Amino acid sequence: MLTVINCEDEKIHIPNKIIQNGYLIVFNLSGKASYISENLDTLFPTEHEFLGLDITSFIENYLKDYSTTIHTFLETLAITNEEISMIDVNEHNCYLSIYQHHDLIYFEFEEIHNTLSENNISFNTFSRFNQPAILWDNLCDVISEIIDFDRVMIYRFVEDSSGKVIAEKVKNSLPSYLNMHYPEFDIPKQARVLYLTNHFRLTPDTDAPRVDLIGNTSRPLDLSKSNIRAVSPIHLEYLKNAGVRASYSISIIIDNRLWGLVACQNIEPKFIDLKNRITTNIITQFVANKFTANTNAELVTEAEKLKFIELDIKGKLLLHDSIEHAVGDNLGALCKLVDADTIVYAKDENIRSFGSQISEETIKRIVRFFKSDFQSEEEIYFSSTFLKDFGEKLNLDSNLGGIALIHLDTLRNENMLWIRKEQLHQKVWAGSPTKILIPSEDKRMLKISPRKSFEAWKEHVKGTSFMWNDKDIYLIKRLRNLIIESALLKSEQIQKLNNELLEANNELENYAHTVSHDLKNPLSVLKLNAQVLQCKPSTDPIFIKKHLNHILESISTMEDMIKSILEVSRTKNAELYMEEINPEQLIHKVFNHSKIIYNSPGTDLILKKVHHIYTNQTLIAQVLMNLISNAVKYSSKSTTPTVIINSYMEDEYTIYEIADNGIGIEVNEADKIYRKFIRLGNASDFEGTGLGLSIVYKIMKRLKGKISFVSKPNEGTTFIVKFLNKKHQDS
Repeated sequence: MLTVINCEDEKIHIPNKIIQNGYLIVFNLSGKASYISENLDTLFPTEHEFLGLDITSFIENYLKDYSTTIHTFLETLAITNEEISMIDVNEHNCYLSIYQHHDLIYFEFEEIHNTLSENNISFNTFSRFNQPAILWDNLCDVISEIIDFDRVMIYRFVEDSSGKVIAEKVKNSLPSYLNMHYPEFDIPKQARVLYLTNHFRLTPDTDAPRVDLIGNTSRPLDLSKSNIRAVSPIHLEYLKNAGVRASYSISIIIDNRLWGLVACQNIEPKFIDLKNRITTNIITQFVANKFTANTNAELVTEAEKLKFIELDIKGKLLLHDSIEHAVGDNLGALCKLVDADTIVYAKDENIRSFGSQISEETIKRIVRFFKSDFQSEEEIYFSSTFLKDFGEKLNLDSNLGGIALIHLDTLRNENMLWIRKEQLHQKVWAGSPTKILIPSEDKRMLKISPRKSFEAWKEHVKGTSFMWNDKDIYLIKRLRNLIIESALLKSEQIQKLNNELLEANNELENYAHTVSHDLKNPLSVLKLNAQVLQCKPSTDPIFIKKHLNHILESISTMEDMIKSILEVSRTKNAELYMEEINPEQLIHKVFNHSKIIYNSPGTDLILKKVHHIYTNQTLIAQVLMNLISNAVKYSSKSTTPTVIINSYMEDEYTIYEIADNGIGIEVNEADKIYRKFIRLGNASDFEGTGLGLSIVYKIMKRLKGKISFVSKPNEGTTFIVKFLNKKHQDS
């Protein structure tokens, strides 16, 4: 049986070739040239060998006019990422790009062609993106005006990893691909990864010869970051089959993932100058940010619909012991919120549902499937093809086409499911999406042939529902976070606070009832003696004095009772029980809970010195819970999220520092972080109410402590909390 070579097996980042408009020399960290492009002597005519040449000698001999600038840049190369300069080399006007990738330093030269006039890009260009409904159409128009290609498409990746053309600009009577789909294997996995590293890729001429690389090592040269990397032979064949000679792609990156591409094609060969490629990339990322802002604004509007449901669920979660009581009364609203046909709450054998009738046995089969057969660490699952993928295995019918599921506990026996019915529909592909296998060159293996036809191909789709869009996913994730956060509030420390408050309120209420009852006696005595004096006027001083004494005694009794009530009230609401506390166990508990809430299992905790704190156990729990959960939350999207906690003694204080490597705080927003309901501008991608820090601020004030912070945007924040030591607290 022949082995099949899949598209994703092709190592496109090491093609060992570059496009003919470029030149390359690569040095190792010892400063010796390890790789060159075969055409380098065209740019630098010489009889000497480039391989093995020292980097300083290369600069001084061939780039002498620019040596000072280059040496200055090389000194900071590790932190400045890349330098692009325009230079003149032997009557060749070139761009010189210098960058480091892994353990190699790349000098990349590319000839300058027709560049975009500075006047062509202005404020008016960016002002064309103010209409959300035609945002992507306008991007097609602007890119088309800059590069003048025959076709410019916005290609969005959808749930099943295939692509769909959502906007298009075509010229020269080319057929339209608008709303057509492209199969996943057209852009294989490793190509998508590469688009996250290098945001644009140009193939100026599919028939042009490619330039070989030469090295003094057998290790292939990684061209992941190169602007002059040649594409693979399979992709060249794909472009030729599509009837194009030039191709240009720009990554559309949203939330650090490849959301789609600007895909450009031209019938004739065409080169795009590097400066113009950088410009189109900047414009594309501007539009991506604009799209994100528009989407976030829409999600805020949608969140308003969830607000009253959230308040009801949160209140019931704090009153009841189970999630079932909290969400049960809101199933109908939660079902409607994401346009589902059915919603189900399931815990073990207990099933509650709303909407289209789906048997309990079917629900139980699905829950068992996710618990035992479905291998995934995700706590949230979305699929619009669930019936197609698992319908036969689980014996499902058309009432269940797509599913969204959230796990509400670590044992995964408590779940919520949103279900959509099957929707029969027609999908139009740009050519047949079927993989065609052909023999490899040596006839020993089979490989996938690039598609040869791009004519409309219709597929009648079964077993799928309407797709879950960004709004649906956002609302369901938000609901899960709300439930988990609210449930965790009932942890041991917070539950203790609630019990203490409830006990205090009950005692005060009972005491008030008792005193209220007892006040009736002195009031009765006071009233009776006053009536006697009124009804039996007498000048006998002994008689008068006797009844006045009874009245005064009754008043004194009531005064004592009222004073006692006030004393009890003050004790229960102001005095705090203070003690020496070791917070280490609490820190670990809050940190682990926070990792669950914010779905950040990779966050590391570096816990240094832990000093005891003289404080109130309940209030310190609230302080640490808010600060540590914020640190985990706002660093959760970092490459290596880390929280560092340290403590030390200074003068009259025990000081704790909680540091993260998250998004940081802008200088101009520092003065408002302790206000209620204030969310910072760079925190829009994170869930929150804007209350946590205001609570911490009030608690530290009540504890006679202090709170401050230091922060750098995109680098992280350190909060410093100072607790008075026992000696000074008691003084």
